[in-house]
Amino acid sequence: MERPTKMRKTLLLVVLFLVMLALPTALRYVSYYGGAIGQRDVARPDLESLEVPTPPASHYGDETIRPGDGVVVVDMAHSNRLEMPELNVLAGRLAARGHRLTAWSDGSLDDALLEASAFLVAVPQEVFEEEEVAAVEAFVESGGRLLLVGDPTRFSYLTDEYDWVVGIDSDASYLNELGASFGITFVDDYLYNVSDNEGSFRNIKLSDWSDSELTTGLKSVVFFASHSLAVADEAAIIRADDDTWSSATDRAGNLVVAAQAAGGRVLALGDLTFMTEPYHTVRNNSQLIAHVADFLAGAERSYTLVDFPHFLADRVVLVFTNDPELGPGQLQLVDQLQERLDESDRTLVLADTADPGSDTIFAGLYSQADPITDTLAGFGVTLVYTPALEMEEAEDEEAPADPEATGEGEETAEEGPETPEGLVAVDGLGSYDMSGTALIAHRSAGKRQLLAVLAASQEGLASALGRLSEGDLDDCVLADMVTLCPTWIPSEELQASWEPAEAEEPEEEEEEGETGELPEGVQGELADGDTVIGDLGENEEHLWMFFAEAGDVVTVWAEMDSPDADLVLELEDPEGELLALADEGVSGEAEEISDLELTATGDYIIRVSEYAGLGGSYTLSFELAAGQAGGETAGDTIELGEAVEGTLGPDEQAEWAFSAAADQAVVIILEPDENGDVALELQDADGRTLEVSDSGYSGEEERIEGRLPAAGSYRILISEYFGEEVSYSLTLEEGEGGPILGGQGVLVVSADTGTASQDGRTSADVYMEVLSPNYDVTLWSVADDGEIEFEEMQGYQLVIWTSGDFQEGENLPLWAYLLGGGRLLLSGAYPAISEGEETAALRDLEVSGSTSVLTDGFAAGEIIELSGEIDAVVIGYEEDEETVAVFLRGPASDEAGDVIAAGVDAGDSTGIKYLLVGLPLYMLPEANQAQIIENAMEWFQVVPSS
Repeated sequence: MERPTKMRKTLLLVVLFLVMLALPTALRYVSYYGGAIGQRDVARPDLESLEVPTPPASHYGDETIRPGDGVVVVDMAHSNRLEMPELNVLAGRLAARGHRLTAWSDGSLDDALLEASAFLVAVPQEVFEEEEVAAVEAFVESGGRLLLVGDPTRFSYLTDEYDWVVGIDSDASYLNELGASFGITFVDDYLYNVSDNEGSFRNIKLSDWSDSELTTGLKSVVFFASHSLAVADEAAIIRADDDTWSSATDRAGNLVVAAQAAGGRVLALGDLTFMTEPYHTVRNNSQLIAHVADFLAGAERSYTLVDFPHFLADRVVLVFTNDPELGPGQLQLVDQLQERLDESDRTLVLADTADPGSDTIFAGLYSQADPITDTLAGFGVTLVYTPALEMEEAEDEEAPADPEATGEGEETAEEGPETPEGLVAVDGLGSYDMSGTALIAHRSAGKRQLLAVLAASQEGLASALGRLSEGDLDDCVLADMVTLCPTWIPSEELQASWEPAEAEEPEEEEEEGETGELPEGVQGELADGDTVIGDLGENEEHLWMFFAEAGDVVTVWAEMDSPDADLVLELEDPEGELLALADEGVSGEAEEISDLELTATGDYIIRVSEYAGLGGSYTLSFELAAGQAGGETAGDTIELGEAVEGTLGPDEQAEWAFSAAADQAVVIILEPDENGDVALELQDADGRTLEVSDSGYSGEEERIEGRLPAAGSYRILISEYFGEEVSYSLTLEEGEGGPILGGQGVLVVSADTGTASQDGRTSADVYMEVLSPNYDVTLWSVADDGEIEFEEMQGYQLVIWTSGDFQEGENLPLWAYLLGGGRLLLSGAYPAISEGEETAALRDLEVSGSTSVLTDGFAAGEIIELSGEIDAVVIGYEEDEETVAVFLRGPASDEAGDVIAAGVDAGDSTGIKYLLVGLPLYMLPEANQAQIIENAMEWFQVVPSS
């Protein structure tokens, strides 16, 4: 009977061994799941059911300011579980670095990345096509930055044919389609820490990192829902601690949550939430986001000619290497290049010499490339002639051949070919005959892009410029900086000088002034669309000529480079009489003669000078439109105070354009014939409909009356309800006021969240009490209604943003609203768009000595005591042409005399207009509260509703 007993003992030992083996896992299970027993369908934390307190906020002052205009493309084409507003914090950091986010949702990824410095891919849910993966690889290879971001809580469910959930469709597999190319794998897991976390097992604290620009100055950050990453040790940047576990591997230690690869050009992050509001304020998260912005903005793209013109800046200077007095031949070559640049919203400017601050294209003949010898040397290009070319000035003197240059001895020199020949010698490529070969070279020179396009003949140059414009380089020889292309011109000869094109007009018409030599002192002849650069000497003036017919409409715009120069622009008629003068008398400002209808046919003179005789460079743009009758053609213009007549054909729509300043009051009157049922519509420059008038009765007048919301161009659209033919008259008059067209009332935003410095109060109740009797006012409480977005602020005549004593960081929607032409009044001790970061005690105010509607009702130098003391941001504004001081810090306050309230009106330059009061309004005496609000309404020209 002993045998069964021994067997039972053996079984007990086995069971005990298995229990001991499983005990650590069971303890972790019980600790993590709170003792709950049952199988989980999806290995993901249930975020919605968790009551997690928001971690305490910390402040990080991002002082990095870098001018520029970079683009970070955000992938939205792969069902990404992401909304663009979630990137607001990152977008704000990028804005401080001269970069902006733009969403890509369809079309070619190659095209979308052409002008981008970085590509951001977060939580995708669709497969990347092979060509998209190749586009990303090529983008990174060219110096672009790639940011891959995952989030294990943003997943889809996989279902079977009966819609039963059969699994989880994680973002990890889709991110790995891109990450695999760079040795980065997102593990399909989530990380958790049950012993030391930030309020929840999923909020993991991180403080273990490698030396990197991404981790400089960090002490501790928190990821709120993170994948782990499988990467090489050298790629790891941030690791979780030994108490952080992976849900997939059930192991802890050495779990990577951030990594960098491809020479630092690819960054992978396991968590998205830490970059979103309000989680960006936890510990050093905000500083890490700033480093991520540095990463995205730090790209240095390298481009090839295939990318033309996307590596060029908005303004491109074209310089011909021959005689700077341009003729018809050169101008004809410009057309195809200009058309290509226009397609990408770039401006081509003709100039005599290169502009050191602008991207430049040099174009010309090999024989006249001496002025750019140094530039060619920078490309590794040398031009060798056999024999050396002789300039036209020495026609009576034969140039002796140079045996050393030809390498052919005295016999060759004595015979000498009738037509000179030449070679293009390129480092690393060898030498090529100039005849039949065009040179296209490109390189970066610091911040500038330089291109050179040369050929043996004018026809060859036209071919080369056409290739450049169309990207037709398939049969060319490409090197790092130089591309050599066949011109396919039979027996092309090396042209020694520029041959002007034959005049198109018959000789007998030259007497009318349309062609022929330019009068003495005239710099050149202008045609519609020309932009030229000139350089005035001291006490010098430049003359430019153009031919026009009676009824043509001319616009001339000019600006000098120096902010101290006061440019004067004059227009003389064919009789030499002064026809128009543009002289605003303000240094640094552009001058314009706009939409002037000419009354005579002949040669007109534009005279450019500097009021005080100072020299300097200037840019002049010229437009000439032929006189037209009627308004059936889109793009016709109408001026304030003008009445026009037109006829609509069947199913036609007429469009009239005009320009106006912000707050310009207008009255638009449309009168049809007695049978016409017309509709009148006003749109802004972005095509947004501001107002529609459609009474619905035939023969009735339609009218739009009010004030324009911003400076710029507007369109008047006219249509007939039944699509019938109708004649009409249209009048555009200057009005006397009225509501902001396309606008409504006042929006008061109470920014009542964040950290309160004392009372935890905003001035929303003050604004509502003062404004409600006379204005249509809407209140938005951030605490009650949630964060407000840019779109929700649009359409109001004025937005008032009151933060009281709440401390808030920079606010991207506010900047977007301002830059979009919105009107904004801010008040609070820590305003979101102030330039300052430093705070100082504020106890009283001093009224500035400025004369403005904003200071009405206050006496200059008057001291206003506040109801208490508060630390308020030192604004840092200084009064200038655009800024008017309202209040200064009073004598009892720290930093006494500094501006604490100011109105900023940039006018037509940017359209920005806002009033900043750097303290809570409720701390002012009630009478002063009402006065500053009433002054603001008048300054912003807000129309009362009653």
